[in-house]
Amino acid sequence: MSSLESITIALLSSTGLGISLYLWRALATGRPIVCISGTCELVLRTRYARIFRVYNSAIGVIFYLALMGLALSISLFPGLADLARLGIAAASAISLPLFVYLTYIQLFRLRALCEWCLASAAITVLILAIALF
Repeated sequence: MSSLESITIALLSSTGLGISLYLWRALATGRPIVCISGTCELVLRTRYARIFRVYNSAIGVIFYLALMGLALSISLFPGLADLARLGIAAASAISLPLFVYLTYIQLFRLRALCEWCLASAAITVLILAIALF
């Protein structure tokens, strides 16, 4: 993986981290969630916004921090680049079914979309594509 690719993954991860932190803080404090469609609040206040009572956005914070750490480790520890790349690809691939499921829920059960959630899913797909190719 090139330096440009690892930096791109780190930047994408920091964007995902920002989204996750924003949503987690809003949910934890009860503050309104701002989005273009106005339906993010509806999506994020349902039971689908938590896994085992933990906000999906809190899990997102950990997920994106891990991806960012792996991406940055490629520059710091070149000998571990292949292992870090595998970790990035595996973590992104493992999260994909959850994103597909939650997008299905938004489209067909809730009939409302959360742009923040879709942006996070898109970021993860981009990270996976970079890690694989």
